[in-house]
Amino acid sequence: MKHVPGPFFPLVVVSALMMITFTGCPPKEVAQKPRPKPVEAPLIGQDAILDGNIKTVQIYRDGTPGAMPVTFIGGYDPITLEFDELRDAEERESDFFVDLIACDQYWRPVQVLPIEFYEGFTQDRIQIFQRSEFTKVDYVHYEYSFPQENEAFKLSGNYLIKVFRDGDASAVVLTRRFVVVESLVGIGLTGELNQAPRRRRMEQINFLVNPGKLQVFNPMNDLHVSVMPNFRFDQQMSLRPVNILNDQLLFEVDLLRSFPNGHEFRPLDIRSTRFLSASIQDVEERDDVFDVYLFSDNAWLSNTFGRQPDLNGSYFIEVQEWQRPSVQSDYVYVYFSAPRSAPIPDKEVYVIGKFTDWALNVSNRMRWNEEVKEYQVEMLLKQGYYDYQYVTAANAQDVPESSTFQGRLGDAENSYFVLVYFRGPIDRNDRVVGYWSVNGQ
Repeated sequence: MKHVPGPFFPLVVVSALMMITFTGCPPKEVAQKPRPKPVEAPLIGQDAILDGNIKTVQIYRDGTPGAMPVTFIGGYDPITLEFDELRDAEERESDFFVDLIACDQYWRPVQVLPIEFYEGFTQDRIQIFQRSEFTKVDYVHYEYSFPQENEAFKLSGNYLIKVFRDGDASAVVLTRRFVVVESLVGIGLTGELNQAPRRRRMEQINFLVNPGKLQVFNPMNDLHVSVMPNFRFDQQMSLRPVNILNDQLLFEVDLLRSFPNGHEFRPLDIRSTRFLSASIQDVEERDDVFDVYLFSDNAWLSNTFGRQPDLNGSYFIEVQEWQRPSVQSDYVYVYFSAPRSAPIPDKEVYVIGKFTDWALNVSNRMRWNEEVKEYQVEMLLKQGYYDYQYVTAANAQDVPESSTFQGRLGDAENSYFVLVYFRGPIDRNDRVVGYWSVNGQ
């Protein structure tokens, strides 16, 4: 039995009734028109999509999708930005531009001139793009890598790349965060610095920061350290050292208390519309799109990782039937459902992951279906492999909670990233002088 989506937003219902009145009952359409008018981006260091036709935004280092968007001073580790724009075949491609913006450690833009932090042009036109091939849903795939040949960052720190349309810097369609590092301080786990990397299960991480040759007059106050889980800049947390050991700063992080939503993720494999993966109940083909119905997701009682590692909330694009997933993966409607005996009082339910920018939006908010007693939402996703969670929140501005559906937090496994910031007496921005990652919980 197929899951029937709940009622749409009233405006959509009114629009649908008008269409029925004048044109009969058309099939469901992929949301390509009307195109939302771009708005000026709030440059406060957020990962944001400001145009409803922009999809599947990825930013990563050195040709490795899913890698942390970090590049290093003095090396050549270019960062790549990829995204799609839903675009009808008869429409010409959009003309997109990029701009690089320096930020402080709190992701606020700083007054540093482009010539001070970048060797080259910080504004550029995206010239690599291609239309989709053999897909029901038409789109254009865009790609931009930087620094380009004969270009380089002069200053380390937090940065924002914004993409805007037709040379109009106020017509921003998306923003993404990335980090430029100068490796000046040493970072490592206490007592485990020389052990080979392995899968760790920890409730606490203790690590040391060694200032090394960096001229720091007061390390306790001048070095600012932050930690984040699973590529989530939105959960970046500042730390204070608890002690000094042999001129090294000791930091301790209680992971369960600091990141209470560090639950394991559910897998979604939509790499094929011909062969059903373990999470897919059925696939229906229509003239203009595929509908992918998932098995209902029951709430977990506890949350532990199994033999199959997850992607820690990330995703990758892939299609089994073709060789070029960036332009040959199709967009499909995916129907999520989560049964409950009754709706959760005063709470909304959302599907989140890196593919939603971890945000709580109308597009990933579920609707309660009283007839079948379950929460439901359909989302237009590009074929690939995804991690996702169900979370609850009182509203879109509330801090989401994941234990209601993901279970009691126990033996989960996550990735954690540490950034060390420093601003010297003559520095005008917060430099990033150390970067380190560890797998654990």
